[in-house]
Amino acid sequence: MIGTYFDGNTANEETNISFILDCMWDLEKAANHAQKFSGLIPCSNETLIDFIHEYQSSDLYLFHQDFDSQEDIPRGAALEYAKNEGNIPEWTKNILYYPNPAALQPKNMLGLVYDFLIHAHWKPKHIANVLRDIYQNPSFNWTQDFYKYPAEEKANFWARTYSMVTLWKTGRLNL
Repeated sequence: MIGTYFDGNTANEETNISFILDCMWDLEKAANHAQKFSGLIPCSNETLIDFIHEYQSSDLYLFHQDFDSQEDIPRGAALEYAKNEGNIPEWTKNILYYPNPAALQPKNMLGLVYDFLIHAHWKPKHIANVLRDIYQNPSFNWTQDFYKYPAEEKANFWARTYSMVTLWKTGRLNL
């Protein structure tokens, strides 16, 4: 439930959706708002602990650790490297040159990630760097403000998500 904090006894709600969204995109507002809460999980028990241990022993956890440990390709360079990649089909290269709206559409994103991950053997983090470069390029006439709403966060999220789906579908990641 967005905007609700339950301390085990009382539910505290923030009903102003504009404020909630502002906190989502403004780190300082989010930090100030978070100061009101302890972060304590009031209903944790062995089931939650078991869940955490299960995650920590999973392929998914290893995937997340590997993603987070990868060095970023410098801004601007990832897209250029991707355009020079010889192991991807033309339709995927076309997204690199004309990404709006294809680089926001799930079917195209899944295909792009699949081609770079499976055919070109790129790391998921580097695929995210390509998306970051695409989203931050104003010449693509985005309607989203990828500076106000950080392109890197969105790129990392989508690259992680679609990479996990691709690895799972191809038997390379067990869930």
